[in-house]
Amino acid sequence: MRGKCKRETDGRSRPPEAAEALRIQGAKAVAAGAHYLSVARLFGVSERTVERYSAGGLEALKTKPIPARKAELTDEQRADIGLAVATTDPRAHGFEFGLWTCSRVRALIEKRYGVRYTTTWTGILMHRLGLSPQRPQVRAMEQDVVAVQHWRDTLFPELKQRAVEEGAHIYFGDECAVRSY
Repeated sequence: MRGKCKRETDGRSRPPEAAEALRIQGAKAVAAGAHYLSVARLFGVSERTVERYSAGGLEALKTKPIPARKAELTDEQRADIGLAVATTDPRAHGFEFGLWTCSRVRALIEKRYGVRYTTTWTGILMHRLGLSPQRPQVRAMEQDVVAVQHWRDTLFPELKQRAVEEGAHIYFGDECAVRSY
């Protein structure tokens, strides 16, 4: 079903090259003496549109390129930024905090390549590179992984067995619920 303001023969549904050819044919028909209304009905456009056909000459009827921002980073540069974000800590690039944000990535791009993007566009770029926002892993920075594994595999089972033998309960208390950020 078509939208409310689109007619069956609406010119916006035509490819740009076809629309250009019709504009030029319409302008030629008007120049040959055809009335605006008859040309408008023939091509399925408004009478005002046909008036515009003849106002600017043939050069004004040509299809204009759709404006878009030129990609300022090369594929290699984009890949380099994606690799830096995925494999390194922001502190290695001079930032004070160890968490990548769009603002930090944006600053890194500007620092390395002199290209300025908006924070929003930087987020889109990261998504196109296959990167997505992640929550940081909450764990103690001083955590000794080997010691934790030893405690889980050896010490805790012994403690648990002793509690069963003595009819005791084991309670854990720590500072995990207290965050300082």
